[in-house]
Amino acid sequence: CSTGPASTGGSPVRRPAACLVVAALAALVVIVAGCGGGSEARLSKAEYEQRVAQIGQDLQVRFGNLSTAQIDPSDLGALADLLSTLGQALDAAAGELSDLRPPEDAQAAQDKLVKAARELADLVREVARKVKTAPLSELLQMQDELDVSKSDAFQRLQEAMDELKAKGYRLGDSESR
Repeated sequence: CSTGPASTGGSPVRRPAACLVVAALAALVVIVAGCGGGSEARLSKAEYEQRVAQIGQDLQVRFGNLSTAQIDPSDLGALADLLSTLGQALDAAAGELSDLRPPEDAQAAQDKLVKAARELADLVREVARKVKTAPLSELLQMQDELDVSKSDAFQRLQEAMDELKAKGYRLGDSESR
């Protein structure tokens, strides 16, 4: 995504709005790659990977339309609503993560993932509030700040996923990055 204002004939909001939605969707896909369901016993590596794949597929179906959403430049409230929905999904993923009992060697990375997911959900909701309340001219100047993929929380989430991968966990689509 370009961080400069759109000047090639399109609306100055479409490119930043689309970038925000795509970055937020990317964050969601990374989060769901570490999700699973909760149980009292620790999951085996294979069970963990299977749950990762299933939840990732379910959430990709649920939120696939975010990456192609057309945002009307006169309706930043719609973008804010999309981001709020994404924040709720990130919270739900964090809840699933916190219920998960991964193999022992994955627990520390899982804990980091839960914390980062919750922080990212908070950040996405804050971005939604700014999109809803800030003037358009201010939003155009805040593009880097609004890009959650550049946040510390997103970076910590990536690091937790990398820890899991380094331990040999196959985390579905996120491995192709």
